[in-house]
Amino acid sequence: MTASAAAQGMPTNEVVIGPRLSLDVNDGGTHAVIGGEARFSVIMIAPTVRLDIRPELNFYIFDGGSAFDISGDALFAFGVRSDTVEPYAGAGLGIFHVSADGGGSATRLGLNLLGGAKFLPLQTIQPFVEMRFTVGDFNPILITGGVLFLIR
Repeated sequence: MTASAAAQGMPTNEVVIGPRLSLDVNDGGTHAVIGGEARFSVIMIAPTVRLDIRPELNFYIFDGGSAFDISGDALFAFGVRSDTVEPYAGAGLGIFHVSADGGGSATRLGLNLLGGAKFLPLQTIQPFVEMRFTVGDFNPILITGGVLFLIR
């Protein structure tokens, strides 16, 4: 795609999927979180800015219960012509469910605010790091690393 086509809002077609490993550093403790995500490139909104849509699923590991979140985020990738690093920022909604071992559970909606960087963005295997804050009744702060695999 040429720079002029990108500037005109042409769609892109990259799809990447992969696992993610996070640490939830909120609430005075650190909990491991495992999950997965997919990223669908939607459209170039400027010559070096791309809009991606990302569904993700995370499972929180801690004593006394279990939790998971299902989120959908809009990511704005900057510097998309770089072959070494592609920073991004985004926001989205998450549904968070927590269950206690002794009974009781809660499901809440939260607003995700995030930023990160994808490395080697033009390669088939793309490592990434990210920090995500969630605003709401269930408010994890995730420091995440993962690997994305280009499938299209």
